[in-house]
Amino acid sequence: MDALISLIKGVVIWVLEVVVGVGVGGSALYLAISLFDKTTKNVEEWKEIKKGNVAVAILMMGIIFSVVLIITPAIKHLLSGLFREEIMSSPAELATVFVINLINLVISLGIAILAVALSFRLVNIITTDIDEEVEIRKGNVAVALITAIVMYSVASFISSTVNQAIVLINQEVINLLLG
Repeated sequence: MDALISLIKGVVIWVLEVVVGVGVGGSALYLAISLFDKTTKNVEEWKEIKKGNVAVAILMMGIIFSVVLIITPAIKHLLSGLFREEIMSSPAELATVFVINLINLVISLGIAILAVALSFRLVNIITTDIDEEVEIRKGNVAVALITAIVMYSVASFISSTVNQAIVLINQEVINLLLG
């Protein structure tokens, strides 16, 4: 009977993690894409994608992959913090860990958005004779690919550092809670 209860508990936790992960991750991506959309004044991304502009789709893919790479560890910590046995002794401790993990996620999302924006600007600085926004709006796949890979590369460079900071912060919070 204990095995069945344990199995049911595991399935319920898994379902909750999936629901929270999809909700939080989807919201974070929506926010990142919306903010990036506001920074590119010369490109209306969704209109261009509806028209079949592959270059804009590639750019958006670069943004999505970059943001996901940076925020995934924060989402994992947020989810794992909800169901850790050693910190579930009181609702206050659970709430504290959740809030800390949520703050970590917001900071990670901010870093991801900043990294994407800076990467886009970096490409503009490096290629003084190319207007990336104009070229991508015209459907220049080559420019979109280079821009997307620069974004993803910068995200790759900083993702482990962001993850290490989250792990350190979480460990310190748990140590404080456990005494």
